[in-house]
Amino acid sequence: MKKLLISFVTLFSFNAFAFAHEYSAFALDDWWWLLIL
Repeated sequence: MKKLLISFVTLFSFNAFAFAHEYSAFALDDWWWLLIL
């Protein structure tokens, strides 16, 4: 169960990073991104 949770968090973090990187113009306004995390 713990391993599954870690996998989910890792996947979510990677997706969030990819999203922020792809839309770097929005990533400059970091405050909303920090709210998600």
